Amino acid sequence: MTGEGLIEWVNGDRYEGTMLAGRKHGKGIFTWQDGQRYEGEWADDMINGVGHLYYTNGDHYEGSFRSGEPHGTGTYTLKNGDVYVGAWVAGNKHGQGRLTWSNGDYWEGEFRDDQQTSNGKMMYGQASAQGERAGAAEKAAAAAEKAAPRKKGK
Repeated sequence: MTGEGLIEWVNGDRYEGTMLAGRKHGKGIFTWQDGQRYEGEWADDMINGVGHLYYTNGDHYEGSFRSGEPHGTGTYTLKNGDVYVGAWVAGNKHGQGRLTWSNGDYWEGEFRDDQQTSNGKMMYGQASAQGERAGAAEKAAAAAEKAAPRKKGK
């Protein structure tokens, strides 16, 4: 079959989209029987190109795929609100990226084989902003005290 089509397997898996010679090719949606779903590009029956993968646990990946795995640039959002944006190689965080926790803290730098390396920096999002505000307030108070007229002692 070539063109738009629908394939349903006996185990409950389902594909709806473009096919070439009976294989998934072009744009399509594949839904696994457990509810996991991929929407995006296919090449020669494999997830290849740009797409969205929705996991059954509530996590979501949006970006480039090669041979069915995240590869290239993409964003992985966990159900709890943590987000990784950056480079992927064969399904692992690899290269430059930023991991932001739901509280606003983040680590930015180099990842290797899904792990943070020593080549990066940790920033405390909300804590840093509060610290900067407190520091600015202290500086303003010190400047006001310095500028205030002083009474001479007796």
